[in-house]
Amino acid sequence: MPRNPNEFVDDVLGCVAKIRQYTRRGKASFLRSSMARDAVVARLVQLGEAVKGARAAGLDLESLAPEVPWRHVSGMRDVLAHHYWQTDPEIVWAVVAKDLKPLEAAARRIQRKLRRA
Repeated sequence: MPRNPNEFVDDVLGCVAKIRQYTRRGKASFLRSSMARDAVVARLVQLGEAVKGARAAGLDLESLAPEVPWRHVSGMRDVLAHHYWQTDPEIVWAVVAKDLKPLEAAARRIQRKLRRA
């Protein structure tokens, strides 16, 4: 059964919530914990897949939230999934620290628009 765009946006927000949970103890803890790093990477892969799924379901993310580099979000998924041996925990942390909040804000705005439609 095909999924609707709302479900993909919900997935994005669910991933963001989990990543926040996994990183709540801060950068030093994240860098020391292979379990936290693995969990965050897995959720970033899932988040990127949700972005790809939303597009495939007809959602024009670029029009709805042009401030988010959506192609980079899905592109990071590809790098993490296909070039996992090159994963740099410092880069992953930088994405979490810098990019998660604006991505979450955009996804919430999109979610509200979709629910009103």
